[in-house]
Amino acid sequence: MKHTCIAIIITAMLLTACGSYTATSYNEKSPERQHVKIAYLPVTWALPFYLAIEKGYFVAEGIEVEPIKFDSPNLILNAIVSGQVDFGATSTATGIAAIADHANPGKLKIFAVGGSSTAVSDAINEGLIVAKDSTIVSISDLRGKKVGILPSIQWRTIARHIFAQNGLSEKDVTLVELAPGLHVQALQVGQVDALLTIEPMLTVAEKSGISRNLVDAPVETFVADPMFAGAGVVSLAFADKNPATTRKVLLVMNKAIAEVNADWDAARPYLRGYTPLNDDLINDVPRVFFKTASEMTAEDIEALQKFFDIFTQQKVIDGRVNASELIYKP
Repeated sequence: MKHTCIAIIITAMLLTACGSYTATSYNEKSPERQHVKIAYLPVTWALPFYLAIEKGYFVAEGIEVEPIKFDSPNLILNAIVSGQVDFGATSTATGIAAIADHANPGKLKIFAVGGSSTAVSDAINEGLIVAKDSTIVSISDLRGKKVGILPSIQWRTIARHIFAQNGLSEKDVTLVELAPGLHVQALQVGQVDALLTIEPMLTVAEKSGISRNLVDAPVETFVADPMFAGAGVVSLAFADKNPATTRKVLLVMNKAIAEVNADWDAARPYLRGYTPLNDDLINDVPRVFFKTASEMTAEDIEALQKFFDIFTQQKVIDGRVNASELIYKP
């Protein structure tokens, strides 16, 4: 029943957001907009977006970008579906994009993904960590404990899925939703007993002497490998009205993605100012590997489908999202 309620709440949120969009949001006779709003979460998955801004790639294409920071993955998708923003950077929650598409078909598509894999050197970007002096040594020890997660149905569902495979139900573990900037502090002061979190919070906690790993690569181990938790998302309402501008934005993002993939170390400095990483920690954060829609292989789509299927298994949605159909094909 609780899972059904969660699904109803998320669907209602998205339908409400969708209701605020009308056909008059865009004037069909007006020239294409060169001003675009791009939402991002302040994490390493959005690095291509940061780089593109700082290196002037959007300006070179005649595009004025308004970066809009969100602390909740849910809110980014609500903003895209409702037409408040035009794109989501590659830090947009892939799973919530699938949920949004299920609730409101035809509103968005994925133009790129960002992820991690045990097969790629230094590319694990999610972790299950505890305080350095904690007596917790296994997932089963989390029974009766509090675990911090990002404030989203994506990470709540991932956490439930991981715990279920380790003999724990939702009643056994209290999930505490926290904005990214509060994760490390919450673990340090004992507000939570563990964190299922992402970069750069993992690096900040480890290098500050606050945490240790409870499980290496938990999401890759228990959900999918490779794991594409982040995605670049385009509003189809915007793309339909502004095809040339959309092509330019995607050209810039594809260029930035190729640059980040080619030399992660050279791209790292562009995390400065957009994430809580200082100069010392920037050099320690593990890489994220990105793929544009055209670069995704059958194996990538299969991994994405495996991820999406946990939302059906956990009864977040009533049905199944087809991963292949959610990929943007202009």
